[in-house]
Amino acid sequence: EKKYSKDCAEDVMKSLDLPIDKIKKCIGDPEADVENEVLKIEQTAQIGGGSRGDVTILPTLVLNNVQYRG
Repeated sequence: EKKYSKDCAEDVMKSLDLPIDKIKKCIGDPEADVENEVLKIEQTAQIGGGSRGDVTILPTLVLNNVQYRG
């Protein structure tokens, strides 16, 4: 049984008064075979540079370049 759909997601976003058009623009076409720039930037940020190291344990929160692991 498929309970979750695009319509369901949009109904939830509407109920939370979220900007659906902005969210769709950020997500892009889920069927497209292209990199999502927002996710690529986030992935790059998780690769440790300098003394911080990579994010390898989830959940991990990074504040001011310091990791706090859950």
